[in-house]
Amino acid sequence: MTCIRAMVLRPISVLCLAWGLGTSVCAHADTRLTRPTADSQRLIIENNNLTAQAFFSAYMSKEVPERRYAEMYLLGVLDATEGRAWCDYRHLKTITLAEVLHSSLRSMDARQRATRAAHVITDILAKQFPCQAGPQ
Repeated sequence: MTCIRAMVLRPISVLCLAWGLGTSVCAHADTRLTRPTADSQRLIIENNNLTAQAFFSAYMSKEVPERRYAEMYLLGVLDATEGRAWCDYRHLKTITLAEVLHSSLRSMDARQRATRAAHVITDILAKQFPCQAGPQ
């Protein structure tokens, strides 16, 4: 089932996909990041395989919920790869991570934009912030 609806504060078209259990999941038209429709819905499986472009669009979105979803996705990647693919937080400031990720993601080529976001983010971090003694 597909429906288009406009948000009250800013007209944004949203694609709603109905699930068999009567709940629906909405994908934001600009970022394609899937949003829960109910507060009780925590994990959205459709958001597990974001392209780097979809992640960056959500990360830079003017919509606060979109940015929050992207930030949580990023935190998951950072947590899973810290100390293995890139050096840890003890050696870096959070603002430094954010600046490097923003500039690197902004300058992606078409191939990188179509690649899974977690892989692109991990590659950026490993290249920019390797540990001197190797992975810990």
